[in-house]
Amino acid sequence: MRIWLILLPFLFLIVGCGLVAEQPPTVAIYELRLPAADEEPVVPPAEPSTAAAPRVEVTAPSWLRSRAMHYRLDYQDSLRRHSYLESRWVAEPAEMIARALELELAAVSRSRGDARVETGRPAGPVLLPAPCRLRLSLDEFIQVFRDEHHNHTLLQVRAQLLNAEGWAIGHRRFVHRQESATPDAAGGVAAHALGLQELAAKLRAWLPSVAAGADCQP
Repeated sequence: MRIWLILLPFLFLIVGCGLVAEQPPTVAIYELRLPAADEEPVVPPAEPSTAAAPRVEVTAPSWLRSRAMHYRLDYQDSLRRHSYLESRWVAEPAEMIARALELELAAVSRSRGDARVETGRPAGPVLLPAPCRLRLSLDEFIQVFRDEHHNHTLLQVRAQLLNAEGWAIGHRRFVHRQESATPDAAGGVAAHALGLQELAAKLRAWLPSVAAGADCQP
């Protein structure tokens, strides 16, 4: 009994230390998306629009199929990949990129279709005639540190436009490096968003020329 009386204060001390122990840091969850366009009023078209909702597929290698935010310290070891411990993507990069590009290209196709209805004149080819598919192979998606204070994001994709039978009717490789304002996860997220915006712009410029002569009818 005396032993328990002697040990009791130490037990209370141990329990108390456990209660006031520092809690683990909260993990920051980031999303990757393009800037939202201003909402426009819905006007029923005078005739059926030919604008198509693009189908975008993005594949990624095994090391990019996670929510981890990758970075590399080139000034230490250019072959070693790291990931932020307290920051994560809300979804895998391939999923976020596919969703963002689908929304962007669908909005552009819809606006071109509305222009044809309002003016009666062609407003350029629809970006992605159905049932064409845009397939992107995500080769790299990382934040690269040249030194402790300077870094950029790197986005590398191979794009293919596929017809209804799945044959590639056009392909192109896109590489974009975007300087980051800050040497941390938040700076990397902002730079990745600008890189995705640049990719969307390049796709908007490339797809009409490829899709113009494509037979995408089922």
